[in-house]
Amino acid sequence: MTSPVPVRYAVRSLVRRRGTALLCVAVFAAEALMLLGCLGLLRGMRGFMRSAADPANLIVLERAVGMLEHSRVPAAAADALAALPGTVVSPELVFGDLATAPDGTTSVPVRGVGPAAEAVRRVRWLAGALPTHDREVALGDAVAKATGLDVGGTLAVDGTPYRVVGRFAASPLYEAEAWAALRGLQRDTGNEGLLSGLVVRGTTVDAALATLRADPRLAELDVRSEVDYFKSQAHQARLFALLALVFGATLGLGVLFGSANTMRLFVEARRAELATLRALGFARHALFAATLLQITLLGLAGAAVGAVGALGLAFVPVTQLTPGFRTVTIAVAVGPGEVAVVTLVTLSLASIAGLVPAVRASRVAVAEVLSHAT
Repeated sequence: MTSPVPVRYAVRSLVRRRGTALLCVAVFAAEALMLLGCLGLLRGMRGFMRSAADPANLIVLERAVGMLEHSRVPAAAADALAALPGTVVSPELVFGDLATAPDGTTSVPVRGVGPAAEAVRRVRWLAGALPTHDREVALGDAVAKATGLDVGGTLAVDGTPYRVVGRFAASPLYEAEAWAALRGLQRDTGNEGLLSGLVVRGTTVDAALATLRADPRLAELDVRSEVDYFKSQAHQARLFALLALVFGATLGLGVLFGSANTMRLFVEARRAELATLRALGFARHALFAATLLQITLLGLAGAAVGAVGALGLAFVPVTQLTPGFRTVTIAVAVGPGEVAVVTLVTLSLASIAGLVPAVRASRVAVAEVLSHAT
């Protein structure tokens, strides 16, 4: 009569061979931590995009262009939309890397704005105020920290010195910018009469489109909600997710073969013990189940270690290039959903990796007791 191998035996066997067990746990933990880091960064990027969008705002830009940095809109569009009752229009001119920090190596995005910018953006002034004169600039808090500049300092904008007159806190996207007085920036960059786009509040997409279509000069402009605009910019996040998936799959194959080989050595070292269990009446399927249970437990332990390690990722800011080609700091956000997905993936890898060693363990012959005894 055969007997099942108790779970207690499977755990005790791992404890006796803790070196091999810890090696497996470390391999699974590395895989789990990498996957959690990728998923957490992806979640952080999505949150970053959402934080920049205000549902009350509309974006007006050139129809054939997907980003404000590359768009050019006639200034007449601002006058047309400002005529709508209750509408606030903020004309803006955006450049991806127009300014240079004093160290000469850090590029800073510049946004030309007017007084209406404060009405359409959630801005808190830490020092000074919005620039109102030519060749004045206000720095987002992230730019100020990265460059070491503050009110009274000088930032080179397209080679021209601009005096820093303010420092502000806002969503991470805008904190990574410098804001200059719009008309002065237009003159200094040769864009008089042109804008990158408009931020409009107090009207609807349909009303704004109807107003623009009434003027043949503005018929080629597009209007979308700010939320939809930033959703369209999220293609980099999807690309990152694809690259992370490919990298994770490649690493997963390495984990699969590495842990399978480690468990194979683990089984080989226990052949005498396994043969003894067979002689004592334990079934083949019981040895198979016990070995598979062991590597599954190791995978679970690795996932737990990886999850604990991922808690520290929240304190590691990641420098990332956004679709507008500006460098920003994004927090890695790991939540219960990411932990659940990675735990499931790790357990699946452990189960697959344990199949061949478990089969080998179940095929150990009773006669091997004698060969190991001599």
